[in-house]
Amino acid sequence: MTTDDDGAGAESSSSRLRALESVLVMLVQSPHIENEVVDGNWVRKCAYKGQRFTEEECAVVAQLANTLRPFTPKRRIKDDGYYEDAVAHVANHAAL
Repeated sequence: MTTDDDGAGAESSSSRLRALESVLVMLVQSPHIENEVVDGNWVRKCAYKGQRFTEEECAVVAQLANTLRPFTPKRRIKDDGYYEDAVAHVANHAAL
């Protein structure tokens, strides 16, 4: 994992890891991903604008998302179209 956008460098910064974690939570709790396999493209699409991840980072987040999705409750869509938070679950609070 790198701190640069070009792939050269040392360990990932804490802000980069938080960005990866937020993408992982988004993918795991998404009610729109049902029987699909999450891959690196899903991770890139869910990243915030301007945020670029390496292939390794995308692969790890995709693998974690595919592993955790069956065990994590999904967000619900309310009648007004807004999302309701997922029900509290131990997997949502596990350290990654």
